[in-house]
Amino acid sequence: MSENKDVIKYKIDSGALVKKSTPASMKRFNEDLNALINQGEVDRLIEGADEAIKKGEYKDAFKILIRAIEINPGRADLYFEMGNLFGIGGKPYLKMLELYNEAIRLDSNYGDAYHMRGLVYLDLGDFNNFRKDILKAMELGTVVNEAYATMAKKNQFRLVSLNELGIDETQIKPIS
Repeated sequence: MSENKDVIKYKIDSGALVKKSTPASMKRFNEDLNALINQGEVDRLIEGADEAIKKGEYKDAFKILIRAIEINPGRADLYFEMGNLFGIGGKPYLKMLELYNEAIRLDSNYGDAYHMRGLVYLDLGDFNNFRKDILKAMELGTVVNEAYATMAKKNQFRLVSLNELGIDETQIKPIS
């Protein structure tokens, strides 16, 4: 009988198969257990961040998400949520792109991240990247606003002047 190098022996104990392990396999077991515990903690932190956002406590949500990323920097959804939070807080587009890029790097099938990154590109006037990301999001099954989907599919973009829309540019006043 060939044995796994980490397993010393099996024995029957009260009708159940019990695995006797080496220190190396116990170390792996403890690491796996800690990962599960951390996973639960991260999920609780995400719930806390969502609650803070609902209350308008964006700084608290930001701190909570930072803590979650510290615990598990490999979770794409954390970077996605952080990108969305930055969007609520004033749209620093480059930071949002950085966060959505990281979410996509960690999970190349994250349709919602492509969708939101596409919308950032649209706001920046980068129609080519908007189109690519919206089409990718739709390919991955993400539900996209019909107007954005049509724009992306038809690849029809053009800048329109305020005069073309019948708006007198001289009548536009800054909001104070």
